[in-house]
Amino acid sequence: GAFILLGARVFYLQAFKKGEILSNRRAFSRLKKLRGDLRSREGRIIASSCRGAKIFLKKNKTLSPKERKALYKIAGLTAPEEKKRRSRILLSGFLSPELERRIKTLPFSEKFVFVPAQKRDYFDRKYFAPIAGFTNYENNGAAGAEYEYNDYLEGDSGEIIETDATGKLILSNDPDVLHAKGNDVYLTLDYNLQSLLYDEIGRTVEKYKAKGGYGIIMIPHTGEILAAVFAGAG
Repeated sequence: GAFILLGARVFYLQAFKKGEILSNRRAFSRLKKLRGDLRSREGRIIASSCRGAKIFLKKNKTLSPKERKALYKIAGLTAPEEKKRRSRILLSGFLSPELERRIKTLPFSEKFVFVPAQKRDYFDRKYFAPIAGFTNYENNGAAGAEYEYNDYLEGDSGEIIETDATGKLILSNDPDVLHAKGNDVYLTLDYNLQSLLYDEIGRTVEKYKAKGGYGIIMIPHTGEILAAVFAGAG
C-alpha cells in the first residue's frame, strides 16, 4: 500500500506539478571576478577586462527567417537554419552590455540563454605584447605577465551566483556581484621609455637591414626594467 501511494504521488508530481517544481529549482555556480588591469609603472592601462555575456540559442529552438534577420540587424549575429537540436548553440562568445540589452528587447528573446562573460582588451600591443602576454579562451593567463601574475589578477576564487531553471541570473542577495574585481598589477615598465626604445630599435633594424634588435633600459641598483624590446625586421 505504501509503495502504491508513493507511486501515485510521484505520478501526480510529474504530471501536474512538473512546471511548478522546475520554476522553483535553483542552481549555484562560481562567477569569476573581473580580471584586474595590467598597468605601466605610471599607471597607464596595458590590459583591461570588461563584463558582457555569451549568447546561446536554446536547445530545441530555431529562429524563423524574419527572426534571424532581426537578430542580424540588431547585433550582426547569424543563427543556424537547421531543425531543432538537443544541444544549445553558441551565437557569440561576447556581447557588450548594450547589445545584450538590445537583444533582450526582441519579442523572441526567450529563445536565448545569456551567460556572464569577460573580454580582455589590450592597448598599445606593439609596445607591450611580448611582456604583457595574453589570456586563453577561459580568460586565464597563458603567457607573459598575464600568466606570471594570473592568480593575483584574478583575485580570490570569485563570487557564488544563483540561477533559476532557465539559467537566468539571480542577484537579489548581492547586487554588486558583477562589479567584483581582481587586483591590478603595476609593471616596472615606463610607457614613454618603452615606446621610445621600441621605435628607435625598429628604425635601426630597418636602416641596417638587420634580422632584429634587442634592448633594455634598467635601474642598475634595483634591477627594475624600465623598457625591454625585441624588434624583428619588417
